[in-house]
Amino acid sequence: MKRMLCALLIGLAGLVFAQAHRLTVDWVCDGEILEIRSTAGTEPAAGAELSLRDAAGALLAEGLLDAAGQYRWPWNGAAPITIEIHAGLGHRRSLTLTAEDLKPSSTSAVEKLSTPSLTPGASGADGDRRGGSSDAAFSETVRVGLGLTFLLALAAAWMSYRNSRRLTNLERQLDRHEG
Repeated sequence: MKRMLCALLIGLAGLVFAQAHRLTVDWVCDGEILEIRSTAGTEPAAGAELSLRDAAGALLAEGLLDAAGQYRWPWNGAAPITIEIHAGLGHRRSLTLTAEDLKPSSTSAVEKLSTPSLTPGASGADGDRRGGSSDAAFSETVRVGLGLTFLLALAAAWMSYRNSRRLTNLERQLDRHEG
């Protein structure tokens, strides 16, 4: 039981460490400006290398993220755009924005409120603000739940293996006593 508890604690510590170095890319297209923000864990990815590429892979822009982990680019209407962030030590993230992601739409008030805001109070000429995140598919709660589910499944598999070995040993002992 102590071994299982130690293994579980080591697994949880590993998950916390891995989450602390997670590279996330958020973006907002506000009128004709594409604003990109990247974080490594909870800190801005200041100084990370950024490149923007078109559908053919041609370089549209490149630079470094500022102290707040942000980069602003005058969007020229090109789509799709691939955002690549290199934050060192193997931390890389790539995100492709399609024409559908970047095109102006008539969004509802609820959708506008759920859009991440990189610069408070800013809005495009038409008030249309589009945005998203590389982590939009899974919220923090969902990621924690998936991690715990994985750990529970791993513990169940280990316990099943351990019980199978114990049962085999008991059967051998029973056979020796009967024979």
